[in-house]
Amino acid sequence: MVGLVTDGLALTEDRALAPLVTAGLARVRLRIHAARADAHDWLVGMRGAAKRAVKAARQIRERGLALE
Repeated sequence: MVGLVTDGLALTEDRALAPLVTAGLARVRLRIHAARADAHDWLVGMRGAAKRAVKAARQIRERGLALE
């Protein structure tokens, strides 16, 4: 089983996720650094990073991949 550990920032768009699924990706572990969005954004150093991680989680689940 092929897995990926990521911050999810690049996986908010299906055009980034689709080739990975085609290549055999079966599970994704998203790194969420804090329960508060502003704290996560601060730790990542990017405004909106928490929102993008949540969007990536939705994309991953819609593709039927295991999500951690």
